[in-house]
Amino acid sequence: MVANAYRDAGYRVIEVAKHPRMRGKDERSFMSDLSRDNAVFVTGDTEFVNELANTRQRHAGVVYVSQTLLASEKELLASVTAYFIMWRCSESPRAFRERILYVSTDGFRIVYRGKDTLALSFARFRNLTGTEPTQRVRKGNRRH
Repeated sequence: MVANAYRDAGYRVIEVAKHPRMRGKDERSFMSDLSRDNAVFVTGDTEFVNELANTRQRHAGVVYVSQTLLASEKELLASVTAYFIMWRCSESPRAFRERILYVSTDGFRIVYRGKDTLALSFARFRNLTGTEPTQRVRKGNRRH
């Protein structure tokens, strides 16, 4: 489960589908609350993520997890992104603000202020961890 991967990394996790104030509501209605609380939003809603990237709405950070991934691949992605965000925020707790993190064919990419850049290639990931990401995660779509 994706939520457990973030919990295991030490994050406080709120599952929107189970939260009384957020359940059944559109993401747009609670993004300002998440931003105020500096809470990163993890979603598989491609349309919403593309809208965020194009409108530059303020947020504390978003992780896009493709719905085409298997459950085990989503968990792997959640584990990696949890530690990536932790590393990114090691000097400032707000260092992930306004960023959208997603997996593409070449690695982990970030969209920030309309610019899409490679944050961590799969080759670098292998060197850092000594592990190989799954082939299916590698085949993710570029730009959602």
